[in-house]
Amino acid sequence: MVLVPAKPAWAFPTGLVLPDFFLDKFEVTNSQFQQFVSAGGYRDQKYWRHPFVRNGQAVPVDEALASFRDATGRPGPASWELGTFAKNTAEHPVSGVSWFEATACCEYAGKSLPTLHHWWRAAGVGIFSEILLFSNFGSGGTAPVGSFAGIGPFGTFDMAGNVKEWSSNATGDRRALLGGGWNEHNYRFMDRDAQDPFLRSATSGVRCAISFARPARSLRTTPAGNA
Repeated sequence: MVLVPAKPAWAFPTGLVLPDFFLDKFEVTNSQFQQFVSAGGYRDQKYWRHPFVRNGQAVPVDEALASFRDATGRPGPASWELGTFAKNTAEHPVSGVSWFEATACCEYAGKSLPTLHHWWRAAGVGIFSEILLFSNFGSGGTAPVGSFAGIGPFGTFDMAGNVKEWSSNATGDRRALLGGGWNEHNYRFMDRDAQDPFLRSATSGVRCAISFARPARSLRTTPAGNA
C-alpha cells in the first residue's frame, strides 16, 4: 500500500479535509482474489456486511450470493471459469466483480473500499492528467498490474485505465465506478460512473484502502455532477 498524507481535497468538491490513509499500490489481482475465494469468502457471511438491495427491494442473502457465480456456475467473478481465473492472468486485475464482491474482498483483507474523495485524492484527479498518456485505455483487455507507466502522485499504478474501481459512495441505489476501463477512451478517467452494485462487467474491479477514522458524512456523500 502507499501512504496518502492528510490534505484538503483539491477537486470535486474542494475544501474537504482528508486524514492520512493508505491505498493499495495496485488493483486487486486474480491471484489475490483467489485467496478470498479459497478461504470460503463466498460462504462466510461476516464479509458481506451490507444489505442487498435492488430497485429499492431487499434481496435475500442466499439469493444474492447465489448470483455471484463464474461462467461455469461456481462462486467467483463473472470473468472466471471452474472457480479460477484464466491461464497466465494471475497478475491481471480481477474483473467481473460486483460492488458487493469488491466490498467483501476488502473486508476479508482487513481493508475497505475507498470513498470517491479518497480515490480522487490518491489518483491526482484534476492535476495529474499526465498518467492518461501512459495507461491502459482503448486496448484489447486487461494487463498485469503495474505494466503501464501511468503512476499517480503517491505511487499508485493503474488508477487510470485497466479496470474501473468500485468506491463506497452511493448515488441513490447505485455505486460509483472510477478511473475508466481498458476498453474506454481516456477521458473516462474523470467520470463518476454510477452503476447497479450488482453489475459484474468485464471492466469492474477493485482496489482497497485503509482509513484510520470513519470517513466523515461529507466524504461518504456523492457530490453533484456527472454520474
